[in-house]
Amino acid sequence: NELECNTPNNAAVAAGSLVITGKKQTYACPGVGTYQYTSAFLGSRDASTPRYYPLYGKYEMRARIPHGQGLWPAFWLRHYAKSSAAEVDILEEFHNQSPGKVTSTLHFPNTLGSNVAKKTVPIETAVQGTGGWHTYAVQIEPAGTGAVKFTFIIDGVESFNYTNTNASSWVNGYENNGWD
Repeated sequence: NELECNTPNNAAVAAGSLVITGKKQTYACPGVGTYQYTSAFLGSRDASTPRYYPLYGKYEMRARIPHGQGLWPAFWLRHYAKSSAAEVDILEEFHNQSPGKVTSTLHFPNTLGSNVAKKTVPIETAVQGTGGWHTYAVQIEPAGTGAVKFTFIIDGVESFNYTNTNASSWVNGYENNGWD
């Protein structure tokens, strides 16, 4: 029940930074309906174009997240087959229900269970409308036969890690497709 239509008009590069802006405006979202708010959702590739994206690696973003009711800033890795295959939520701040705290979550296919690992950590004292700059990352690496290790890092400090020892059904067949 999201209240916004995601549009490329709300994403821009300014002074070397990617800026995603949420706006209160009436907008006809093609094929969906009319919304009173707009925002942006950025994918790293066109799903119709077959390309190689690595399954393992370090994914990192430096961002400033404003505090305010109704926001849901996030940095996700979604499998090319969408979140039903796998999703790594490097950071989410749920509608600022817990201002100053971010949550990292691992979602896997139904055969492995969902939300297999989740942790919320404080990053700063919340001040309405502002937020500090922080660096959010996940390191994904093989951890033995059929296992994958996920290490979540905030500002260079490990916030938590999880090793999925039964990841073979998630890993097999996806090596050359990777993340969106």
